Amino acid sequence: MARKELIRILRDPMTLFFTLVIPIVELFVLGYAIDTNVRHVRTGQLVPASSVFDAARGVSLRGAGHGDLWLHALELWAMALATLAVSSLKFRKQIA
Repeated sequence: MARKELIRILRDPMTLFFTLVIPIVELFVLGYAIDTNVRHVRTGQLVPASSVFDAARGVSLRGAGHGDLWLHALELWAMALATLAVSSLKFRKQIA
């Protein structure tokens, strides 16, 4: 069955054109038009990821205990509470 369809496609020039040429042209045109480089977007560091890395480094390299890691834990808890507060306010606005 597939051989029969392949023979039909090869015999008909318009079908061959639409199955081969049009997809290649679309790839070039759309591939040229799409740009994944992000420009002029203001970003900032909202999540204290460096605090997590510093805490992990302190535990693994220096054997840091609770006394050394309390500041990192405080930063993470503050960020978690702030995120929870903002998300609950937005959720409340969506329900109302």
